[in-house]
Amino acid sequence: MGCTGSKNAQQRREAEAYAKRKKTGFKDPGLEQHRKACVNQKKRLRHIQDPDKKRNQKQQEIHTHQLKTGKGPSPAAAGGGGGGAGGGFNQAEIMAAKANLKHRH
Repeated sequence: MGCTGSKNAQQRREAEAYAKRKKTGFKDPGLEQHRKACVNQKKRLRHIQDPDKKRNQKQQEIHTHQLKTGKGPSPAAAGGGGGGAGGGFNQAEIMAAKANLKHRH
């Protein structure tokens, strides 16, 4: 009759294990521990912005600063055409340079 005693003990262990799993919502304890560790590590990490987004923001800040201070390319020169403060070529200069190029016939 030693068999029934061990059978009852095994059933009791299974019942306790089931009750413990039910109490935790049937979640894997190892997975929960790993998830909590990942959450804690993520809190400690320093957030870094997307490089493209950061570059675009920096360019926008420079552009607005240049418009406010009057330094840098003027809005008229940025639109193309017109010499002046922008330092670009005008239409006559482009045509003169094009005429001086050697063309194959």
